[in-house]
Amino acid sequence: MPKDKIPEPTAAINYVKRKLPVSTGRWDTLKHGEHVHAFTVAYSTTANVIDDIFEIMTRSMQEGTGLTDFKRDMRALMAERGWYGRPDKTAKDTRYINWRLDTIYQTNILTAYSAGETREMLKTAHLYPYWQYQQMQRPSRRESHSPFHGMILRYDDPFWSTGTPPNGWGCQCYRNQLTQSQAKALGGPSTPPPTNIQNSAIPKEWRYDPGREMFAPRFTNYTNLKKIDVKGKSAFFRIINTYREEMNGYKLTQAEWDIYVANLTGDKLPKNRAYADMPILFSTLRQDAADAIGEDLKLMVTDKQIIHAQRSRINRDGSIADINFSLRQMEKLPRNVANPDGIYEDRITRNLIFRYRLNEKEDARVVFIPGKGLKSMTLHTFYREVSGSLNDKSKYEPKYPVPKK
Repeated sequence: MPKDKIPEPTAAINYVKRKLPVSTGRWDTLKHGEHVHAFTVAYSTTANVIDDIFEIMTRSMQEGTGLTDFKRDMRALMAERGWYGRPDKTAKDTRYINWRLDTIYQTNILTAYSAGETREMLKTAHLYPYWQYQQMQRPSRRESHSPFHGMILRYDDPFWSTGTPPNGWGCQCYRNQLTQSQAKALGGPSTPPPTNIQNSAIPKEWRYDPGREMFAPRFTNYTNLKKIDVKGKSAFFRIINTYREEMNGYKLTQAEWDIYVANLTGDKLPKNRAYADMPILFSTLRQDAADAIGEDLKLMVTDKQIIHAQRSRINRDGSIADINFSLRQMEKLPRNVANPDGIYEDRITRNLIFRYRLNEKEDARVVFIPGKGLKSMTLHTFYREVSGSLNDKSKYEPKYPVPKK
């Protein structure tokens, strides 16, 4: 990967350091996003070497020593432990060992850079909203990835959720950031190749974005980690706790929020869902509105409440109520709640209700639960309703704009 396309090394290093070392018999024991949170090497269960390999990998990244030193340290470990990557391999299988070490190093380095790159690019997506797919033009390039070369798409285009490079073993494709005018000058935005072309070019196990799964994981899908024990506790339990510590109170940029809600609500999830359920800072209330309600500026949200608010709601007659937000309306939620048309207090629950107009006939009702000591507010639910539904002063006390006395 060209050096000028690599994000700040700190982001890539932190991506690896936060992982939990997990021993597995096969690399594909873990699926997709699980690899983002767990460090594993195939056939690492028998020799109990995963912690040592993880230490060598993280040290190599932190010190910037590169592949040569990584191989040297790994060969010393192999000689000490008698582990050569597969039960049927020995020190004599030098060609296999060299290939295996290359694969371990390149896979972890490239996915770490990709994850760090995604996080850094999302932070500046308001300036560079378009990303361009680039394939290294070398004699050994994969022809199957050539249809993606030069493709220009917005950061929130669905393609990136499954087509963010690397897109295969040893793939060194990467992305450029572009302003809107740069994208237009280069002929963008593009139309992605058809799904069948994408699927034939990208192996199934590589169809995910490490950076996206890093900060917006679908924990409900991480079923394999629940089956693995690490020092007396399930790997899933340890990973979800690490994620909670990392993201508790984290301030999402608008672009990160767009990806966050799309990743949480894009597909139907099973009934037995797993949540991180810790508060993330997603918006800041306008000062005059904050002064009117005597509330702090922090508006918090949890993944549980986002998914819960988008559940299927049933009318009294058994029909499905058409009151859920569209994805586009959810993406606009941070901006709209920061500048509401009105804020009301529910006289029974004491929850605060933010209202803003969606169209000629509908308003958004966004309900927040005030925090203890008026330090913050946590989003409870949101839905569409008929305009004027909050006019009943016996149920709702207007708080903002401040009522005239």
